[in-house]
Amino acid sequence: MRKTLKWTFIATLLIGIIIVLVIKPRGYKRMEKLANLKFKSILLHSDPNIDRNDFQRIPLRENTDKGVLIFPWICVLESGDTAMISIEVRKKVYPWEYENFVVRKNKKWGYLSDPESTFKQVLPNKYKNDYNYLENVSLYRYQNDLFVDVDSLKLIISPDKMYSFLKDGYFNVLLRENEYTVVAFYEPIAFIRKENKIIATKTAKIYFNENAEMLIIPYDAPRELWDNYNKE
Repeated sequence: MRKTLKWTFIATLLIGIIIVLVIKPRGYKRMEKLANLKFKSILLHSDPNIDRNDFQRIPLRENTDKGVLIFPWICVLESGDTAMISIEVRKKVYPWEYENFVVRKNKKWGYLSDPESTFKQVLPNKYKNDYNYLENVSLYRYQNDLFVDVDSLKLIISPDKMYSFLKDGYFNVLLRENEYTVVAFYEPIAFIRKENKIIATKTAKIYFNENAEMLIIPYDAPRELWDNYNKE
C-alpha cells in the first residue's frame, strides 16, 4: 500500500513538474531571441542584396493580445520611405503545437529588392526603340494639376513619387499599346470611385506625347491584364 502511494506521489509530482514547465510562459529574452532568429531566417531567404545592418530594431508594438509580443524592424530607404517588418511571438507554445510566427511586412518592403523592370520598358510601342526619346522623357508639366478637386479619384502617392518609381524600375508592364502602357506598381497609388464603390488601385495608364512628356493616369486594370504580370 505504501509503495503504491509512493509511486502515485512520484508520478503526480513528475506530472506537476511537466505541466509547470510546459505552461510556464516564455520570458522576454527568450521571445526576443526567437524573433531575432526568425528575422535572420527571413532575410536569408529574401533578396541577397538586403543587408541586415540596414535595419534597426524599434520599440515593441502595442498589441491587444497579451499572449504575444510584436518585435518590429525598420529600414529607411533612399527615397525617404520606410520599410518595416514585424514578427509576432507567442508567450506560450505547447510541445504538440507548431511554432507559428506571424510575420507582417508593410508595402514598402518590395523596394528593398532589386527592381523588376527598367525605365525603358515603360515606353509604348511607338517609342520603345527610340533611345533619344527615352533620354529626354520627363513628367507632363501639368500632371500635378490634373487631379485637384476630382471626386472620382484621390491620389495615395504623388505623381512625382510615381515617376521616381518608374525611373527606378519598381513596376511591371501589364499591357503595351502604341500610345500608352499599362503598368502595375508595387503598392496602391490611388482610390478610384467605380460603380458607387471605392477601389484602391495599383495600376495606371502611362501616356506619352511628341514632346517626350509622360502623363500618369491611375486606372483600374481588368483582371485579365494581370496574366501578363512579370512577363515583360
